[in-house]
Parts: sequence; C-alpha cells; structure tokens
Amino acid sequence: MKTTLINTVAAGLLALAAAPAMAVPVLVTNQPWGVDTDIENMTQVFGTGAFTTYGSYAQADAAVAAIFSSANRFVMLEGGAATDSLLADYLGRHAGVVEAWVNGGGALLIQSAGWGTSIGFGGVYLARGHQNSCGTLSAAGVEAFALSIRHCGGFLAHNEVVGAGLTNFMTGDTWQRAIVAGKEVGLGYIMYSGLTASRFHEGGHGLVNGVIRYTAGQAQAAEAPEPASLALFGLGVAAIGALRRRAGS
Repeated sequence: MKTTLINTVAAGLLALAAAPAMAVPVLVTNQPWGVDTDIENMTQVFGTGAFTTYGSYAQADAAVAAIFSSANRFVMLEGGAATDSLLADYLGRHAGVVEAWVNGGGALLIQSAGWGTSIGFGGVYLARGHQNSCGTLSAAGVEAFALSIRHCGGFLAHNEVVGAGLTNFMTGDTWQRAIVAGKEVGLGYIMYSGLTASRFHEGGHGLVNGVIRYTAGQAQAAEAPEPASLALFGLGVAAIGALRRRAGS
C-alpha cells in the first residue's frame, strides 16, 4: 500500500515538473493616436488584469529580459501614427533576444499602422504603404479569426506586409496587398499587422481581437516550470523520502 502511494506521488510530481510555465501575455505600446484601444483589445481577449502592459518603449528597453522570457508566450508590440519609428528601433536593438524567444516557441504580434517608417524584422517588412479603407479576409483569415470576410474603417490599415513564406490573412483594397500576414519561425510564430487601432474600424474591436487571439494561440508551451512549481516539487520529493523511510522501517 505504501509503495503504491509513493509511486502515485512520484508520478504526480514528475508531471508537475514537466508542466509548462503559466503564460503571461504582454503588451508594449506607445498608445498610437493617444488612445488605449490596444489595452481594450487585450482586456477583451485575456481578461482584466490578466496581462502586463509597458506604456512606452523606454520602459520596454529596461525590461526586455522579463518581456521575452519563458514565462511569457505571447507579446504584442504596438506602433502606429508617429510611434512606428520607436517600434522599429526597439526591434533593431533587441533583434537577437526577440528572435531567440520566438524560435523557442513564443508568439509575437507586431502591429503598426505608421506613416513614416517601414519596420523590418524576421525577413519581412511592415512596409509604409497605402492607406486602405477596407480589406478582405482570405479563406485562412476567415478560419483563423472566425469573422466575416469584409471589413472597413477610416482607415482600416496603413502599412502593408511584404516578405516570403507568409500566410496572407487579409488583403487591403487599395493595391491588393497583404495587410495581415504571419509565418512560423522555429517553434514559434510571428504575425505582422498593418491594421490601425480598432477605434477606427467600423466593426469595432473584433478584427484586432481576432488577430490577437489567433496569434497567442500559436505559442508553444514553455519548457521550464514556474518557480512556485519547483518549490512544490522539492517539498514533494522530501515527502517521498519520508514515506520511503517509513516503508523501510
């Protein structure tokens, strides 16, 4: 009986040790157009207080190791309006850290509808392109975001996605170029979005929410257990030792 109990406890502890770390979604934003629409998007997708926000790229510079850690499996980097250059510079400064994190299973959403800077990362450009009042979801986009095909706004998107190996989820009307597209990178995923803030979308928050939800769902489980799990694992090992000593006495 005691041997069975020991084996049962041991099996449970091994499962605990192998369990993934708790995902902590992260938003980095300079509040394009001076509004918190991206915070509203994240709240609707993940819940109130269920994600961490850095309100500027200066704050995100100081916290880059914490943002791109194994405890965080989804990160949204938001640019747009006059803040696109801040996002581009941030990615340039920390490219190695971000790429390693994505390759390890992280899911990254880079969203910017800027006016002055094309953002290059991972062999893809969020190119400063043409304003699109409307866009059409591809078959992949309809399946991924669970939304109707057509979306409009004033404007729906500014930037266009240019690069190889991408799945095109949405095409802008102006020049029939991708405005939302993504690809697998190593074990992880990067989504590139030229969408504006959802306050400018006639359909409200739904499209950006869908992009966030889908991208976050592409993250792989973190390999390392939480510190609290490690502590509990240690207590369990000690308990097994005590049980074995009692069983042998």
